[in-house]
Amino acid sequence: FLNMDENVNIVSSDANNEDKLTSISVLIIEDDLFLVRLLEKRFAEANIKTIVAFGAGEAAPILEKEHIDALLLDILLPDVDGISFLRELRKNPKFANLPVVIISNLGQKDDVKKGLDAGADSYLIKADTDTDEIISVLNKAIKNHQQG
Repeated sequence: FLNMDENVNIVSSDANNEDKLTSISVLIIEDDLFLVRLLEKRFAEANIKTIVAFGAGEAAPILEKEHIDALLLDILLPDVDGISFLRELRKNPKFANLPVVIISNLGQKDDVKKGLDAGADSYLIKADTDTDEIISVLNKAIKNHQQG
């Protein structure tokens, strides 16, 4: 059965009291095509719907139109840096509680602090993180936001 520590989806109960997996939807804002394709493949295996934006400008209309359960955000983007984008996002009450996980090559303490201060739930360093950890961190962020 499901081990909650390894669960890659949100578990909910239906009227028959049977557990079923509910797919989550993650917006990936990342300009590294190789990483995007890798995440899409692994997320699909984990029953996670992905929507991709290669920059902040592409992400804004997606956020307005699509149901998004969490955001996976790079800092170094071609148009606007991820920290600035996150600060603006958090000003909008509609997205104030959207789970956001930063994934970046920038791993200095100051970088991590800026990301968390801007409103990220977690900050992952690309070189130190695998796809299973990303899924785990995203799920924890979603659960934390659901609980309060």
